[in-house]
Amino acid sequence: MQNTFSKSEKLCSKRGFAILIDAKQSFYAGRIRVSFYFDLPPELIDSPCQVAIVATKRDFKRAVDRNLIKRRMREAYRLHKAPLIAQLLEQGKNLALLFKYNSREIRSFKEIEQDMRQALRQLAKKF
Repeated sequence: MQNTFSKSEKLCSKRGFAILIDAKQSFYAGRIRVSFYFDLPPELIDSPCQVAIVATKRDFKRAVDRNLIKRRMREAYRLHKAPLIAQLLEQGKNLALLFKYNSREIRSFKEIEQDMRQALRQLAKKF
């Protein structure tokens, strides 16, 4: 499996977001809040796992800072997603994820990566 983060892996549909938010299944991994929903309808999902990454304007007024946080989170997800994707493919399930950065300070890539690894491990245990 390639370590890429393609368009088909990004959660873009409004209906997908609505289902994900209504599900109200979430947990915290360090300073990342993870909301998830298993088994979206097949017409809404193109890959086994679709992801949205959020850094709020309320916490980071400057777009440059929000983009930096989101870039670091995307990279951490891209590097550590393989076991989760393999498990989803093996079980024939799909998953919608929302990662929300839950801190008011800009943290280093290493710290964000550590939280992302913890989040992906907890997700793998959930199913």
